[in-house]
Formats: sequence, C-alpha cells, structure tokens
Amino acid sequence: MCDGQTHSEQPQFLYKYKAFSKNVTDVDMALATLSKGKLWASRPGKFNDPFDCQIRLDYSIYFENLALYIESVVDDDLPLSEINQIKMNCKYGDDKSIIQFIELHLKSSGKKSLQEKVDEWIDNHSSAAGVISLSEKNDNLLMWAHYADYHQGYCLKLAFNSEFPCIKKVIYGKHYPSLIDLNPSFKKSLRKKFLVGGTERVDASQNDLFCYKSKDWEYEKEWRLLVDIDSGSDGKEIPIDASYGLNLTGVIFGARTSEENKQSVIDAINKAGFENISYEQAIIQNNKFAVKIIPYLK
Repeated sequence: MCDGQTHSEQPQFLYKYKAFSKNVTDVDMALATLSKGKLWASRPGKFNDPFDCQIRLDYSIYFENLALYIESVVDDDLPLSEINQIKMNCKYGDDKSIIQFIELHLKSSGKKSLQEKVDEWIDNHSSAAGVISLSEKNDNLLMWAHYADYHQGYCLKLAFNSEFPCIKKVIYGKHYPSLIDLNPSFKKSLRKKFLVGGTERVDASQNDLFCYKSKDWEYEKEWRLLVDIDSGSDGKEIPIDASYGLNLTGVIFGARTSEENKQSVIDAINKAGFENISYEQAIIQNNKFAVKIIPYLK
C-alpha cells in the first residue's frame, strides 16, 4: 500500500501562483484567460515533474492473492471457465504458481496480462485529463520563486468547496500506490472498463492516480482540480465559479511585481466581472527568510 500522507488541516482558501509572459510581443495567455473569468487546466504531460501523473501501480498484492487476481483478470477474452480449467491443470500448485501459469497462458495465447491491461488503460485515460494545481500556502518562498517568476508574478486567492468531487488533496509518499489505495468508485469503474469489457471512461474527477506525488514535493501542500479535456488538446479553460467549486476572492502581488503588471491583473479581473476582490501585497521581511502579506494600497 502507499505510505503517503495527506494534509492534516482543512484550508479555508487555495492559491494559484501565476507568472507574466516574458515576451512583450506575445499575448499573456494567463491574463487573457483570467479576463474571461477562467483558469487553464493543463495536460499532465506538460508538468515539470516527469513522475507526475505517470504512475505505475504496485501490483504485488494481486500476484499473491489468487482470488483477487482472478477477480481482476477475468474479462471477455479470458472467461472464468477458462481460468477454472487452468486451475484444474495445476491443482497442486500454490496461489503464486497458479497465477504464474495463468500469466504464461495469457502471453502464449497473445492476450494481455493484468498489468499490461491496467497500464494501457491508465495511459489512454491520462491523455484525456486536465489538472489545475493549487496550494494551501500563499507565502511559500520556493513557490513564489518557481511559479511566480521570482516573486514578480501574482497569486490568486480562491475560496473552494472541499466537498466538490473535482477538487482533491494530493497525497505524498515514497512509493507508488497499490490499486487498493485508490478510491472505491475509481476501482469499480476501472474494473468495469477493462476487466469486464465495459465501454465507459472514468471521469477525471474520480481519478486518484493524478493525486499521488513524491514526498519531495510535500512543501507545496497541493490540491488539484481534475477535469476531462478533449483528445489532442493541450488543455481546457475552466470557469472560476460554483460549477467547479471555486470562488475568486482576492489577489496577492509578489514582492517584486511591477505597478504596471499589478494594474494589468486588476484590469483583467474587472473585465471578467469579478466583484468584492481584495488586493494584497507580499513584502520581504527584514529579520527572517519570509514574506508577509499586507493590504495593497493603490
């Protein structure tokens, strides 16, 4: 099983760190999207962590428990009657021996093993998922540096509905998860999809595979908004509203954000029609390695 940890407290707000386009001749896509009252959900393949959303499950428990293995591997190509015949042919073997025999039978008959089926399904499903990464923290120095262009960007303050199914807390650990670590609705749909010949695709909001990361990223205290995107696209614009459990309540400017860029954010928010937005400013503290969030006075 996965040894990951979830965040211990329920945050009131989530934050989205943003940077400005560095090419003055380009349209700032983040601001253009914000001016429409939306955020951009990216395809996971665009992330900076090559392990992110590229998880391969730990199948060891399935190759130690014959009943669990059979439940998972039976499908239209390998009916239960065929499995039972294989069991009869090696009735004196233990669970592991029978499982190994079934795997050899699958390979010799040109059929895919359990792991091959799952991996193929995950790859296909991942290509149609979009992710918006959010954080519990608005004062993390590394995140201001990495995601807000060395404190020259800004940070959106979002109230959110933690019960909304699209918004999930990231789990951090040292090892990949086992299938039994995933939520029950995902496991049920997973089996229905490729283990019993179903045709439905699991909605991205139910896919916990996108919410496991290495403990090295734990400082980000990340939450994720998961959505389906069209095949072949790089991502999808998502409205910042109750339909996705989000409400924009404020903006925090970085310690190095220029006044010109601050005004461009304010203009984009006004164009989008957001109301009652608070504006704050991150400032560098004099006596320690930290920033302090104070009201922004225009």
